Amino acid sequence: MRAASQSIFVARSSLGFALILAGAWALLGWDVEAWVTTFGLLAAVMGLLVEPWLRRREQRRGLLRDLARELVQNVKTLHDPVFSREDEAFHIYPRVMTIVSDAALSSGQFSGGTDGTLLALLNEWAMAARGFNGRLDLTELLTATNPELRATFHRRLSRGEMLDGVRRKLLRLGDHLLQSYEGESGIGLKSELFGLAEGIAREP
Repeated sequence: MRAASQSIFVARSSLGFALILAGAWALLGWDVEAWVTTFGLLAAVMGLLVEPWLRRREQRRGLLRDLARELVQNVKTLHDPVFSREDEAFHIYPRVMTIVSDAALSSGQFSGGTDGTLLALLNEWAMAARGFNGRLDLTELLTATNPELRATFHRRLSRGEMLDGVRRKLLRLGDHLLQSYEGESGIGLKSELFGLAEGIAREP
């Protein structure tokens, strides 16, 4: 990152010098064509070197913001009133999403170093989410064909460790995202962006 910042500085400085020399060349008749060309080329080369870093930074920032959107939606999903019902009716449960979480894990944008904790939390959340969605599939299948089991299964789901556990893993991921990536993503504890802070604050 420091190397990229230095390249940006060199590119801007070179372009500035080229413009100054070009002005002197045009207004004062100084013979500085070679210098103008040199600084212009240097600015172009530095720009080419910096461009991949800038592109990667924007992709990473976009991925963090998409992750925040998915996190907020999952907070809402896990607090859907259907998860607190213990009646004998048949229920179709909403599933938590892991599209962006899976994309973040496979993108290569986050790898080791300072992203180690984020990667660990993403893996933990993705595994918990898949297990939770699988449990919902099984619950719906069994309660659709065995009405007498509905109340028992609904009670176990609403009071059991499975629901609380997946909520806790989601909150740990959200808390780390807010506290450790605020400057990079533009999403902070004081930000109203996507309602993320508000969504997490409502958690028990």
